[in-house]
Amino acid sequence: MKIDLPPLICDYLCHRALVDRHPAYLHLDRQGTVLAAGGDLANYRVEPLQTGAPVSTVFDFMEGLLPLEDDACHLECLQPQAGACIDAHIIPESGGYWLLLLDTSEEEQRRQAMQQKANELALLREAQARQLSGGNASTANVERLALPFEAAGERKDLAVLAVGLRGAAAAASTAAPAVYLEQLFLLRRRLAAHFQARAGVLYRQTGDLLMVFFGLLTAATAKEEQALKALMPILQDEWGAAPEKQLGAGTRLRPALGLASGPAIVGLDQTPGAAGLQAVGAPLQAADLLQQRAQPGELLIDQTIFEKAGALQDRFDALPADSVPGTGRVYTYRKKTLT
Repeated sequence: MKIDLPPLICDYLCHRALVDRHPAYLHLDRQGTVLAAGGDLANYRVEPLQTGAPVSTVFDFMEGLLPLEDDACHLECLQPQAGACIDAHIIPESGGYWLLLLDTSEEEQRRQAMQQKANELALLREAQARQLSGGNASTANVERLALPFEAAGERKDLAVLAVGLRGAAAAASTAAPAVYLEQLFLLRRRLAAHFQARAGVLYRQTGDLLMVFFGLLTAATAKEEQALKALMPILQDEWGAAPEKQLGAGTRLRPALGLASGPAIVGLDQTPGAAGLQAVGAPLQAADLLQQRAQPGELLIDQTIFEKAGALQDRFDALPADSVPGTGRVYTYRKKTLT
């Protein structure tokens, strides 16, 4: 696409694009021999540059690239020897090529800094999840914990996941108590760790029921998307939670899942000996009703989650109206099958 712009604007845009980029160039023949060079070559530590030398002896990333089969070639974020981080543009012309070098060291440093911040945020978020989960947030650690809500109470929009471990009744009546509890606790720990690593806060784990909050901690994506992404490996049995011991035929513990979204009141009960994190609201009740209705390995979601499911919407089927009283329209996740 060619854009017709006045020369003054073209000059301005060229200056803005190249400022602090230390542009340099090498003119090459078809075999990659250096014919001429110019620009800020000192920034790339290639001065003095001998004409007539193969370009690969100057920049090893050029080894084997010429002649080009395509119209042009763009190599990003190269770090030759101890020089600057560069973008290299190979531009063909009749009888040879131009090699344009642009310094991207500042961009790379910013990218690395952003990655470091993202890693630190992920670690902080996981630490917060552990501290808040399972009633761990109490008067003793409120001051050192950067709470994402007012300790005295605050209304927050949450995606609430309820997980019921199906098969527990059959397993509890047939398996040895120690073996049954070992597997129950193992599965609960694995589920808790899985969700905590994905911005989930474990609110409750009692017997064969877990409840997890999404949207309580800072994250880059919407709470509904956080929850659905965290659930995909579980729904596809790809998260490595197979029990290490068998409880008996037909007694494998499998999660039945209910996910609902909406406002809830959250806060800390700072009474000595109290459970800490507390929450009340419609999405907690709806998620619990959905997991009670769900079959082992099934996910049921409410209308709000479905509306925020994005590209995953086509993986859900609507259930008949009032199929789960008290939750509104309900959708079930349809697993992909091999054809």
